[in-house]
Amino acid sequence: MENIFYLLSAHTSCIEGICLSKKNNNVFITKDIVGFSRQRSVDTLETSGTETELWAAKIGEFLDQQQWRDHAIAFLLPAEDVTFRKLTFPFQERKKVEQALPFELEEELMGDLVETSYSVQVHQMTEQNSEALVLLIGCERLQQLQQLCLKRDLLIRNVDCAAHSLYRSLINENSPTTKTQDLYQIYLGGDESFVNTIREGRLDEIKIFPNRIPEILQQHLSAAGNSLSEFLQSFAKHSNGVHHTEEDSAQEESFIQLKEELRLLCAKITLHLRIKNYSPGSQIEVYGILGPIIRWDGLKFMMRSFPLPEAEAFAERSVDNSMISVSSKVSVKDKITNRPLVDGKAPDTLEEL
Repeated sequence: MENIFYLLSAHTSCIEGICLSKKNNNVFITKDIVGFSRQRSVDTLETSGTETELWAAKIGEFLDQQQWRDHAIAFLLPAEDVTFRKLTFPFQERKKVEQALPFELEEELMGDLVETSYSVQVHQMTEQNSEALVLLIGCERLQQLQQLCLKRDLLIRNVDCAAHSLYRSLINENSPTTKTQDLYQIYLGGDESFVNTIREGRLDEIKIFPNRIPEILQQHLSAAGNSLSEFLQSFAKHSNGVHHTEEDSAQEESFIQLKEELRLLCAKITLHLRIKNYSPGSQIEVYGILGPIIRWDGLKFMMRSFPLPEAEAFAERSVDNSMISVSSKVSVKDKITNRPLVDGKAPDTLEEL
C-alpha cells in the first residue's frame, strides 16, 4: 500500500475524513470517519475565538485524533461557505475575462473583494460571448487551513466546494447526456443539502437548502455516543405508530425530527424543480447518505415507507475495519454514491437507487 492521500469534508458541525491509498492500478479507501462535534455554549463561543477560528480548531482536533500528517490533503468546504457567481462577457478571450473580472465582482459582492480568494472557469458561448463561473472563498478561512497543514506537514492539493466538486466529477466522466438534457444533482447528507442545476453541460446554479439535519444528528450522537452508521441503521428500521420504551424516547424524538426535516426538504426540492421548469426529459441524480430515504415519483419527491427493506445496508457506511477497492479506470463516484435516473418508476431498493 502506498501513496496515501487524505480527503477531508469540513462542515461546521460535521467533519468527514477519507484516507486513500494506491497499489498498482487500484485505489483503496482505507479509512472513512465521520465526526460530529459537541455543541458549545454561547458563552464559550464568545470567549474562545471567531467562528472561523473555532471551525479551524475542530479540523485540527480531527487531524490530530487520526494522526494525519506528512501527506497530501484536499479539502471540501460546504456550499454555504463558498460564494457562487456566474457572469457573462461580450468576448471569449480568457485573458480579457480575467482582466475584467475583478471590476465586475466588485459590483456583485457585498463585501470587499480583497478579503476573498477566487477561482474562475471560462466557458465559450455562441455569438462571441463567454460565461465565467466564479467560486469565492474567504481569505481568513484559507489562511486557517494553511496554518493547520503547515504545523502537520500536510501538503494542500486542492480546496473546493462540495457542490462544485460533485459537478466536476460529472464533467470528468465526459457524459454525452449532459450536453442535451437538464441534469439535477441532488445531495442530501448529514452535513448539508443542495441541488446543482446543470444545463448544456454547464453548472447553471447551486441552490442550498438550510435545514436542521446536522443539528439533529449532532445532538443525538453527542448524547448517545453511538456511530452514524448505527444511528442510520436504526433509523431505517423505524416505524411510525409503534410503541417504544422510555429508554428509547430520546432516539424516537430524533427519528421523528429527522423525518420531518426530510419531508420539508422533499417539498422544497420539488418546488425548486418546478421553478426550474423540470421536464420529463430531464435527469435526476440523488447523492448523500440520506439520499436512499427519499424517492421521485415523476412529479414530486416524497419519503419512502418505513421500515426500509435494505436497512442492513446502512451498516456498510462504516469502513474503519475494511477496505473498499476501486479500479483507477472506474469512477469512484459510481462506487459510493446513489444515482437514480428518472424513468417513471420509483426505486424500491438501495441497489436500484
